[in-house]
Amino acid sequence: MMANSSLRILHVVPKSFLSDQHRYLGSTKDIAGRVQYFQDRDLRSDLLAHDKTVETVLSVLGSADLSAYTHVLIEKASYGAVFRHLRREAPSAKIIFRAHNAETLHRVDYVRA
Repeated sequence: MMANSSLRILHVVPKSFLSDQHRYLGSTKDIAGRVQYFQDRDLRSDLLAHDKTVETVLSVLGSADLSAYTHVLIEKASYGAVFRHLRREAPSAKIIFRAHNAETLHRVDYVRA
């Protein structure tokens, strides 16, 4: 297990998380809970915001030194190109994807219906 001081987390969030207009939405509060979790445990983390398009996610990731991070937590950006980019630029980082609801399971149920 890594000591807190050796962890460095890149938290990739939708821009709506930073908006006062969306402050009380469930998804915003959910992300805020993870941000607070990192802070409460003195985990070093940086936020990068995107507008939910593959182009902007890749653009914000391109602005960071990804090799400096041990973990990358991605909120609401399920694009294959993003994961390939992360594997290439941060090969040793643990990539964590937070889907909106259990998206795959929801889609399976939708198709079954």
